[in-house]
Amino acid sequence: MLQKATKSILSSLILDEDITLQTDDILKLTKWIVMTIMVAEYDDIKAKKIPISDLREFRENHQTPARWKIWIGRYNGSRLGFHHNGFRVRNGCVPYSINNIDNLQTSTFFLSGLIIFVMSTNSIGVYREYNNIGTIKLARIYPMLKNSDSITDKPIPWQSLKVVDDTDVEHLIANIF
Repeated sequence: MLQKATKSILSSLILDEDITLQTDDILKLTKWIVMTIMVAEYDDIKAKKIPISDLREFRENHQTPARWKIWIGRYNGSRLGFHHNGFRVRNGCVPYSINNIDNLQTSTFFLSGLIIFVMSTNSIGVYREYNNIGTIKLARIYPMLKNSDSITDKPIPWQSLKVVDDTDVEHLIANIF
């Protein structure tokens, strides 16, 4: 059902069509992204990083787990596919974990004209604001920012976003922490 609800939205984004994402579109897209990452993670069981509590929360409530952050953007580069990584962090420092367990995951989808970047953690206090993500032209869609100048608390005109290229992606990877 979720796949059907997001098919036209995803198609428009991938094909870089002139659309405006409304709040309802963003919520559907966010849930599809979470579900897809949770399923894709099991393609390589050694790469499994998402905590059981997040899987359970999504299954039971159909809601994006609270400690997830999701960005999307227009993409024109050579990368394709899905990349999923786990890290041990504390207060933005890598690598670190008291219990030697990965407590932060990043996932990136490259789908032709669409890039999706996701971070999630199971540890309180790990996040800081990742301002460099905004500087490479991605729009945060979850959690939606309220009472700010961000474009994510109102409709997102897709064509108004700048295009991310491979240089921007390298910058993101190099400066994530």
